[in-house]
Amino acid sequence: MALPYSARVFQRIVMGSAVDVDMDASGRLLVPAELRKACGLSKEIVLVGLGSHFELWDAEKLAESEAKAMTENLSDIAAQFNF
Repeated sequence: MALPYSARVFQRIVMGSAVDVDMDASGRLLVPAELRKACGLSKEIVLVGLGSHFELWDAEKLAESEAKAMTENLSDIAAQFNF
């Protein structure tokens, strides 16, 4: 479920931060080292699209998270999901 616009503004102010990033000659965004360290991102990063937003994940941590999720009762989780 999407947040109302006013809640998104509040979310950006309280939780968000903006950092200027550079793009290299190949069109790749360069995530600053301090952000990679704070988020636990290694050299291999995965961009996961989630409808209205996306997430950056460390590839190994994403695989671990997905493997753990697959061992849980997915039918219960799916019942709570709204399109």
